[in-house]
Amino acid sequence: MAKIEEIYAPLERSRVGLIERKSSIAEEPGSSKNNNEDAAIVRISSKSLEKQSLRSRNSTESEEAKTTSRTKQQSAASKDTKLDEHERQELEKLKKRDQEVRLHEQAHLAALGAHRAGGAKFSYDVGPDGKSYAVSGEVPIDASKEESPEKTIEKARTIRRAALAPSDPSAADKAAAAQANKLEADAKKELKDNKAAKSSFHVTV
Repeated sequence: MAKIEEIYAPLERSRVGLIERKSSIAEEPGSSKNNNEDAAIVRISSKSLEKQSLRSRNSTESEEAKTTSRTKQQSAASKDTKLDEHERQELEKLKKRDQEVRLHEQAHLAALGAHRAGGAKFSYDVGPDGKSYAVSGEVPIDASKEESPEKTIEKARTIRRAALAPSDPSAADKAAAAQANKLEADAKKELKDNKAAKSSFHVTV
């Protein structure tokens, strides 16, 4: 705030000088042109001062944000340095597991498309650093029949691809793929029965 007052003080003195000069010139004939020029100088100075004040505020806010970020990093680093060797190893395992779980569930979501029944849900463990890390996850799937056997077959194939999308499908993933196979098989049987019923239909007159 002290810096801003230092900027305003010379401007106020400048304005007083300009006003006094304007009053003395007004008494001389043909001085209207000079008055307009003086007034323009005051307006330009004011805009320049506003920009300087804004830069000063932005600079202060930027420094505060940097200080906060550095404080957080130092706090986290300080907490990590307090961990013993066993805790550090456990923390590294949790971080690795968290990344693996999130990538695994993201692979399911990306392959499912519109057949997802919601977002990924995770279970967490708290690490020695006090933070939560994902250790398991699941993605809800809409495995209901569609309005036609053809669409159900297409849906079942998408679900199977999504269930086996991760590079390391779990037992639950394989079970979902098996369920998708059954959904496809039932839809194929329904489609076959529908075609058989149509071919055996006769119109009698």
